[in-house]
Amino acid sequence: MLDDGEVDIIVTTVSEITPNTQFEPLLEEELYITLNDTHPLAHHDQISIKALYDEKFILLKQNYVLREQIDELFKHFDFVPEINFEGDETITIAAFISSGLGISILPHLRNIQIANLKQIPISDYVANRKIGLCYKTKNQSVPIINQTRKSLIDYFQSVK
Repeated sequence: MLDDGEVDIIVTTVSEITPNTQFEPLLEEELYITLNDTHPLAHHDQISIKALYDEKFILLKQNYVLREQIDELFKHFDFVPEINFEGDETITIAAFISSGLGISILPHLRNIQIANLKQIPISDYVANRKIGLCYKTKNQSVPIINQTRKSLIDYFQSVK
């Protein structure tokens, strides 16, 4: 959408920046092992990826940046997870986890109200995702884009 001129500025997680785009981070979110609160691992303060080798996963479908990051994490451990379900939305994945259908690796679900979920830090891997502004380099001096950029940066700095 950005490359074809459909939009001028986007808030996104970015996996690849092109020479024609700028990316400015707004926030960084830690990723957590997300499971049902009755799961045997739910009482742990931290969980290693190796402890998940026999688990069934619920993940985003391919072509989502978060899925790419999780796949990289698995690759780091030479781990091919058993995937029970793939979805398009974090809320759907969280609902399936709440029902006890598997586990996942997700950002903090601070504004999602679903019962029976527990999120636990990963002990043996630094997993996070960056969310930021992406815009075409040639447009950074356009007043409306520059003002939008500044407003969003100011907002996210104020809520940190």
